[in-house]
Amino acid sequence: VAQVAAYELGIGLDMISVRPSNSFTSPNGGLDGGSTTTELNCVACVIACKALNSRIEPIRAHLPKATWKEVISVCGKKGIDLSAKSWVDMPKSPNGPEQYEAYGVTCSEVEIDVLTGEMQIDRVDLLYDCGESMNPMIDVGQVQGAFVMGLGYLLTERLIRDSDSGQLLTKNTWEYKPPSSKDIPIDFRISLEKNIPNPLGVLGAKAVGEPPICMSLSVFLAVRRAIECARSQFKHNSVVTIGQWSTSWRMISSPYMLVVCTPDAPATPEVIQQGCAVDLSHFTL
Repeated sequence: VAQVAAYELGIGLDMISVRPSNSFTSPNGGLDGGSTTTELNCVACVIACKALNSRIEPIRAHLPKATWKEVISVCGKKGIDLSAKSWVDMPKSPNGPEQYEAYGVTCSEVEIDVLTGEMQIDRVDLLYDCGESMNPMIDVGQVQGAFVMGLGYLLTERLIRDSDSGQLLTKNTWEYKPPSSKDIPIDFRISLEKNIPNPLGVLGAKAVGEPPICMSLSVFLAVRRAIECARSQFKHNSVVTIGQWSTSWRMISSPYMLVVCTPDAPATPEVIQQGCAVDLSHFTL
């Protein structure tokens, strides 16, 4: 948002400060979610900056060599309103951004231990379409965070409740396992598509935040394929039929609107180990 303000006003980023959001600075604010928060704030920022520019531009035209501070000083002396406000909501506001699609492709390589069910992600290559990125460093970080969040959802974070009382049993990190530094890909390569500005986005950009969560499904399916390969070597039917790895496929919908055809997740170590169908005949001295 600060970058957008600096760009629209034609000044340096060091001259922009951002105040914390509260009911005084943003009295009509709403919740954030759906990867729309930054974009909506940027849209509102653009509208407010254009309003300010329309008031400041006549003074700038008369003082072509003046600095920003000098121009603003003259505006203040002439009684020009130097504050502006804008409010947008999607899809309620006519000036809000239009909806669009974001695309990406992922290739994942995993390795599983058929005896213990432990697995590691050897490499992930990910290409994400975020339009014309306003800040690639931030966008790559957002892709990384969303992808790892998806890894937790699909591989490690299982909620278990007592069948009688309904009490949550996985209530701390001894039982509930969010992804950690050892769960991320060993070789994690993220690229952003270049030179494809989004005509419906802010300054040609696309939202990046939650969408890459969907791309972590690549790792989940790679684990499934690794289990099928292990079962094939053990002379089992290559179709996984044990535990959560059922041959009955169904539609599931996650809290992040990910709708896919896949066996139940997460693929925890015990699920992977049982899926490999290892028995005593496979152990030799």
